[in-house]
Amino acid sequence: MEENRLIEIFKEISSIPRSSGDEKKISDYVVSFADRLCLENHQDNYNNVIVYKPATDKSSQRKPIVLQSHLDMVCVKRPGTTHDFTVDPINIIEENGWLFGNGTTLGADNGIGASMMLNIMEDKSIKHPPLELCFTTDEERGLKGVSNIDLTGLKGDTLLNLDGEEEGTFFVSCAGGIRVMLSFTPSFRSVDSNGMKTIKISLVECNGGHSGLEIKKQFANPIQLLARILKQLDFENDVLLHSFIGGDKENSIPTGANAIISYPENKDIIITNIIDKLQETISLEYPNEPNIHIKYDDISEQLDALTNEQKNNFINLLLLIPNGALRFNLDTGDVSLSSNIGIIEFNKDEVKTTLLLRSNEDSTKAVLLENIKILAEKFEFDYLTRGDYPAWEYMTKSELRNKITQLYREKFGKEPKLESIHAGLECAYFAKKRPDWDMISMGCNIKNAHTTREQMEIESANRIYKFILEFLEKEC
Repeated sequence: MEENRLIEIFKEISSIPRSSGDEKKISDYVVSFADRLCLENHQDNYNNVIVYKPATDKSSQRKPIVLQSHLDMVCVKRPGTTHDFTVDPINIIEENGWLFGNGTTLGADNGIGASMMLNIMEDKSIKHPPLELCFTTDEERGLKGVSNIDLTGLKGDTLLNLDGEEEGTFFVSCAGGIRVMLSFTPSFRSVDSNGMKTIKISLVECNGGHSGLEIKKQFANPIQLLARILKQLDFENDVLLHSFIGGDKENSIPTGANAIISYPENKDIIITNIIDKLQETISLEYPNEPNIHIKYDDISEQLDALTNEQKNNFINLLLLIPNGALRFNLDTGDVSLSSNIGIIEFNKDEVKTTLLLRSNEDSTKAVLLENIKILAEKFEFDYLTRGDYPAWEYMTKSELRNKITQLYREKFGKEPKLESIHAGLECAYFAKKRPDWDMISMGCNIKNAHTTREQMEIESANRIYKFILEFLEKEC
């Protein structure tokens, strides 16, 4: 096995657009890759692809092993970056043994897992039992691909999910989740700009991150924090709100948010003093956010504003929405319930706030949903949900988990970490569709997924790939 081939394949698929919901080209690539190798495959209406590779020992009676990764990626770019995810390849930078995207997410989540599967399809030197390789789509927006995949033709009952992000950590259960959309139709009023000053106030360079994996780090949510800032500036209810936007993806902790406001010119010194004082306070409250800061710039254009009632309802709702890690498992210390205010959209027809709730318990998720619904009604917001997906519950007995643990111990001389992840994994839907399946999730070292700081360690990817090959050979 040529180690560089794994990275070559990763770079190949990184040249193909594959944002969530736009996976047709990458799905077709997998089909053509399988066709070139004369491997039986099936592509469904959701662009999921299943590829079948016979055992290297043609007489093998072993049940197939199922390998699985998702094809889509979270597409986030730095402000000012001109990258177009619908057409432009990811510009990959290699530095000190790590791969980065140049001003964008890298897509190692879960492009490296898909690359491992493609390499296994191509490599004729490895030994393995029959393989059923599932490439799924639209995972990042709510696991749409796997929720609609037809598994009736699969004969395997052991699944390796390759969507992990820490070498040596194997996930054995995961949280479920649901998207919540809170919206209202804005009533704008024209304003007299005489005697008023208009500024764009921005909270920028927050850490951001994966709203499941990094929610426990208690990073700032700039959307909620900016609402807090506006509340303090509006101490006499005479601040006008023209716009408020923030976030890119509901499953990412936002890195920034901004609002356009107006206030009486004679309060300019008071307002700027409050902002400067808040900057000091925020820096003290978030010592793990070294770059977070408040910017404010003058705006000259005339803009309409929300009515005072809608402004107050909007800001108060943002302040009161539960956000961050809300509940912990007392046995493991892991987060078991969370909420992330991911996106604010603000235009003349609709103002919408999108949240992603995650929970390892159906009961606590139901209570949180009811609380948010009460808030929506109180502040006259419409309430909708979508993308409700199940949790993957821990299996008390797992032959696969025992085998993986033993192999890892033999190969690396230490114990692997077996953990529950506070994020959605497609294993949840596989478990729902095929409750008899034995499953585990693994991956290589990936840092800062879902942000422009995403990076992947090359040697870690190669080590995990070799580990998978050794496991497959033992299963022959």
